[in-house]
Amino acid sequence: MYHQLAVVRTHLVFLADARARGDSYGPFDLVPETTHRFAEGKEGTVRPDGLLHYGRTAGDGARLVNLAFVEVDRGTMGGPRLAAKLNAYARYWATAPLPAGMRAGTIEAVQGGRKPLWERRHPAFPRLLFVLTGTGQAGFAHRANALEIAARTPYVARMLRTVPAGVAKLEDLEADSAGADLWWPIADLDDGPAPWGKLTGTRLGVSPCSPAVVTVSGGRTSRTPGSGSTPNTA
Repeated sequence: MYHQLAVVRTHLVFLADARARGDSYGPFDLVPETTHRFAEGKEGTVRPDGLLHYGRTAGDGARLVNLAFVEVDRGTMGGPRLAAKLNAYARYWATAPLPAGMRAGTIEAVQGGRKPLWERRHPAFPRLLFVLTGTGQAGFAHRANALEIAARTPYVARMLRTVPAGVAKLEDLEADSAGADLWWPIADLDDGPAPWGKLTGTRLGVSPCSPAVVTVSGGRTSRTPGSGSTPNTA
């Protein structure tokens, strides 16, 4: 019950921000996601709290839609469990099964017979948005740091070269807006904070999802001098 309430609160901050900006995001645009299975066993699945569909109109009049897997935690998961979730997304992103009838090690397989499993559902891999609440600033900083440490592992780092990922504190989003510069890039907290739509993969010039146009409105989360990789509330 309390977890679902935190998911609804997250949905409402995006809804309010879209209405203020004139963007396209309605009551049914945070779609409850089904389980994505990429391997056997419980650890071979990811199940986000929702898939966000956020639309806007670009300067040239083109309609663009951002997709994002949204993970909401109200303090029930510690840093290691959040890191495990990030690693599971990296495994899902990297899973590319061979087509039926194709054997591993053949020329066809080596020359590109494999396609990512996620392409069966999405035109591009959705960005990752972790929304944390329920532990205060110290707890938020600890869990954000755990995500950053997991992001340094080679397996996850490969995904984050092209998949934008950020973490934000729900209370900050409610006090300001979902589109404010309150999202810390998981790949490197020192690069944050930024609006969620402007998060990019770590490979320069690569952005798999069309970035949303947002207005920086003076976020409440900023780095404390000398704090290293610890986000802090100003």
